Amino acid sequence: MNIRLTKLKQRVAAKITAIESEEVLARLVELGIMPGVFLSVQNKAPFNGPLAVLVNGTKIIIRKKDAYFILLEA
Repeated sequence: MNIRLTKLKQRVAAKITAIESEEVLARLVELGIMPGVFLSVQNKAPFNGPLAVLVNGTKIIIRKKDAYFILLEA
């Protein structure tokens, strides 16, 4: 079942299956976020703010508008 990163519950690990925007993919690959990588949401800021995700032991902040393009296998 594929879901968007914006819908993933906190502290649940999931595998990235796709990033639907080439522009977003290019930016996130530099941070180690790409298809095949596991991540989990650590925090979600209120009022449509950014998400803090844990990727390979590193906490990374992602804008919600970018997180929308990330599809996960939960």
